Amino acid sequence: PPPSADDGPDLVSVGERANRTVPGGINVEVIRRTPAGLHLDVDVRGAGITRACGTGAAAAAVVASDWGLVDDRVDVAMPGGTAHLVLGDTVTMTVPVTAVAEIDYLKA
Repeated sequence: PPPSADDGPDLVSVGERANRTVPGGINVEVIRRTPAGLHLDVDVRGAGITRACGTGAAAAAVVASDWGLVDDRVDVAMPGGTAHLVLGDTVTMTVPVTAVAEIDYLKA
């Protein structure tokens, strides 16, 4: 089974403490290496725990690669789904997409 938030630090407390300390706030990420790649949990400044974070997934993959923990192709699992990343001169990410709404609006 994938790691759960119970397997690491209290992300809500760490996020709240970091956001009191850093002017403007900061996102806090907990990265775990798994047999399938990485698992990521994120507390986004001003929003709290999120189910997915593409920027965080890319950052986690690059850092884990720099640390020698993953190869240049890595899956980053998050509660909202898994991002497939390819690292090189740029980072390419492939993720599943689900439409959740269609909104029509009138311009003022």
